[in-house]
Amino acid sequence: MMPKTPFDFGYKIAIKSNECKLLMRKHSLPTLYRLCIRVIARNVEQSNQDNWDLSQLPSTIKIDLLQLNMKLSIGFSNENIFIQLLTPNVTQLVFRSSIVTDSMLDCIGERCKYLQELRIFDSKDNGKQLEMSTDGLNKCIKRLKCVKALQIAGSDKVTDKTVEMISQSCRNLESLWLNDCKNVTDDSSDYFKSMQLNDLNLANTGVTDKWLSELANSTLMESLRDICLKNCKLSQDGLRNLNWNRLENVNIIGVSIRDLSFIPTTASYKTLNWSV
Repeated sequence: MMPKTPFDFGYKIAIKSNECKLLMRKHSLPTLYRLCIRVIARNVEQSNQDNWDLSQLPSTIKIDLLQLNMKLSIGFSNENIFIQLLTPNVTQLVFRSSIVTDSMLDCIGERCKYLQELRIFDSKDNGKQLEMSTDGLNKCIKRLKCVKALQIAGSDKVTDKTVEMISQSCRNLESLWLNDCKNVTDDSSDYFKSMQLNDLNLANTGVTDKWLSELANSTLMESLRDICLKNCKLSQDGLRNLNWNRLENVNIIGVSIRDLSFIPTTASYKTLNWSV
């Protein structure tokens, strides 16, 4: 076997007796297609200036452009480009550093019947801030029948009404993150009761001890394995209502507690993050 050199481009030479074989390691070199797609994804915003009609591209190329754009956190500043690239085959959408408008959400709800994961983060870029409305968001969620993971972070457009829509429409939901959505309050408790989530993140929201007390012994508490209530206005009295015998990972950093005496001795959690 020849030693690897600084100019090893993914090939190796196997020498056996008088035979010499040239072998290529799988996926060692990017294909010309992948290189081209990456360049186009990084410059997709230019298509609007050059009047490209992205809607005429084959579905597989649209999906690759969309996925690369989101993987590289490039984002969109023009809703028309996103709408031209969106196809019914998309199962995952993660918006970082991107605008999100009602038109984009409407397109997602209409086309992506089998969407499995939707994540929306508020961008710090002034040119790519979330422009969606509460009504536009709720209308989209109403049509996401197959979604399993939903995250909308740092948006004041998420309200208790949004939670109600999620409860009614997203029956297959397993993971819900509404962290930093200040308008999620105790009034959402009735909508959470029937959810069967494995993972819930309500960090920096408006839920209090009242929310926890109303959810005690609910379907939600029977299904939850991971929960984050970081920086919520809770106390030991409220936290007693968690189903500690089922929870595995708990984050209550920033919650006002003196000690952990409220946790039953039968609790079997794996990780617990808290602060005094």
